[in-house]
Amino acid sequence: MKAFSSGKEKKKYSYIKKKFAVGGFYALGVTLISLLLLFFALLQGISTAGNAGVNIGALGISSILMALMSLKFAVEARREENRNYIFALISGGADITVILLWTAIIIAGFRS
Repeated sequence: MKAFSSGKEKKKYSYIKKKFAVGGFYALGVTLISLLLLFFALLQGISTAGNAGVNIGALGISSILMALMSLKFAVEARREENRNYIFALISGGADITVILLWTAIIIAGFRS
């Protein structure tokens, strides 16, 4: 102890030196795959004027499942202690966007 210490030492935290959450890397990688599947399915759907086949539907389901899996990775990455969660946050936001976009596309398909 230091001489004349008040006993209430301030703890110093450095947010710059924190390591990235490992699960955030996994979540970001799976999110990128989900976004690529979404983009390819939308591109094919537009180029066929909405008459996309079963293969494109399979891409859509795969994209939704990848987004859900990535969201699970992002939530697990947030549970890692004393880490930088930026990749998990980016991935989680993108996953929610992908899921909402697919939900809107599916609802619009049923209404037409």
